[in-house]
Amino acid sequence: MIDLTNYLVSLAINKRDEPLAPETTNNVKQQLNLGRSARDVANNLKVSVSFSLKVRNSIKENVPFPKSGRPSKISKDTRKVLARQFNNGITQSLQDGQRMVQSADGGQGHARTVRRHLQKEGLKEYVQQKRPGLTLNHRKDRLKFAKAHLHWNVEQWKTVMFSDESTISRVRSFGKKFYYSTKEHKRDLSWIPGKINSEAYIDVLKDYVLASRDCHRIIEMVKALLLLTTFFASAALAQVTPSYYATLFNNAGKSEELAVPRTKRACVCLKNTQTARIMNYSGGDSVVKVFSSTDCTGKFATVTDNIYNAQWVNSMSFGRSGISSDGPYGCPNYFN
Repeated sequence: MIDLTNYLVSLAINKRDEPLAPETTNNVKQQLNLGRSARDVANNLKVSVSFSLKVRNSIKENVPFPKSGRPSKISKDTRKVLARQFNNGITQSLQDGQRMVQSADGGQGHARTVRRHLQKEGLKEYVQQKRPGLTLNHRKDRLKFAKAHLHWNVEQWKTVMFSDESTISRVRSFGKKFYYSTKEHKRDLSWIPGKINSEAYIDVLKDYVLASRDCHRIIEMVKALLLLTTFFASAALAQVTPSYYATLFNNAGKSEELAVPRTKRACVCLKNTQTARIMNYSGGDSVVKVFSSTDCTGKFATVTDNIYNAQWVNSMSFGRSGISSDGPYGCPNYFN
């Protein structure tokens, strides 16, 4: 019995000391170069883990380091989309970023995870300023403006747009607000050559303020500006009306059109159904129909609730053939 045990032990020792075939060593090297771990290679090729580690140590300069740890919850594509949305201002809070990651990758990510991935993409966190830096003269001018408009009602204030809107809380403070952007591009700057004047300020409003709002709100804002012009369109104030607003309002170039009653209806030919819907959205009780006259055959048209809507829509390059009417400022019969 003793002799048989010693014989089996000697066989095991001799088998262990036998060198493996060169093909097996090459197969181990190939799988290690693919980034697999030594344990996986040993299980696949039926060799010992120590042999896989020995081969790996001999060629460790060429073997990639195996991936370890839990995979990232946010993929590279989602991380780039997330950074682009934060940089463009589409997504503003980390909670919105969490919801965006969950909808894209289906995983639950912590707010710290979103912040860390934004930092990897080069975005930093900045604090939004609560108020502009007003000088003493600025405050006096604003107080003077407020006192001069104390008699205005709600409907009159609805026709005015303030580009530097402020939110006032009666209960508590809203706290700090943050935004994320790269170090080189904190904000979309408006480059003004030379000094600021009335013409340059109007260009800023057209190129940046208008472009920062959605389509419907842009139209509502232009409509408000034009209605505000009509509010001051008297003989005494006609000379101080800005030329830009006068151009938008007075599309036909006739000063007497400022005195046209606002209750008149008018028609304007539009390019497509989208601009017709936009016009219909801001035109009150207006309707959209196919205009089949000789002025714009087959094009869509809209009947506005007053002549001013038709004028500013046409001046905003939405019109095709200008304002059409039957009589002074009426509409064709099939629109009535």
